[in-house]
Amino acid sequence: MSTAIDQSSMLESNLPPFPVWRWTLDEYHALVDQGSFDDERVELLEGWIVPKMTRNPPHDAAVVRIDGVLRPLIPSGYHMRVQSAVTTGDSEPEPEPELAIVSGETEDYEEEHPGGQDILLLVEIADASLQKDRRKTRVYAAAGVNVVWIADLRSRQLEVYSGPMAASGEYQNRHVYQVGESIPLTLQDRGHEIPVERLFSRKRQETP
Repeated sequence: MSTAIDQSSMLESNLPPFPVWRWTLDEYHALVDQGSFDDERVELLEGWIVPKMTRNPPHDAAVVRIDGVLRPLIPSGYHMRVQSAVTTGDSEPEPEPELAIVSGETEDYEEEHPGGQDILLLVEIADASLQKDRRKTRVYAAAGVNVVWIADLRSRQLEVYSGPMAASGEYQNRHVYQVGESIPLTLQDRGHEIPVERLFSRKRQETP
């Protein structure tokens, strides 16, 4: 049976006890254009330039596995973006989720990244990054992303967030689906039931 998520741990701040600089989206893009992060894997999140999770073999295998489950379900007029940036506002964070089903064609995003209104489903994959990915849901809710999945590789469970409330940066609905359950997913009025075990490796033992 699915369970609700306690958001209290998601709202804790780990900011240093002294003034720090928060970057705007334009400033971040300028740094990228200057080649400041050529050898670094970073993303802009709530004004902070933060490191992305290391792409270890289990993480990359999960990206391919979940992509393979979702891609056949993509409705006409949408396509899959893999580990690509999404825009959450003119001066807001620019995270890079593992997967996003977005409207239109690839060519539609040659000038700008897709925004919240373009995204049908967004997927984050967490190995050592679960708390960070939960915190990112606030950004996605504020941007109006309708449905967000967080695949927790260590616990082999899926967190599903839906019903974004832009003003508060929270989701109305937050549930966890365990192995043995199925995730309900609606894509353009077509319903699907996806067994949780299809999203995770059979080789990894469930964390107690």
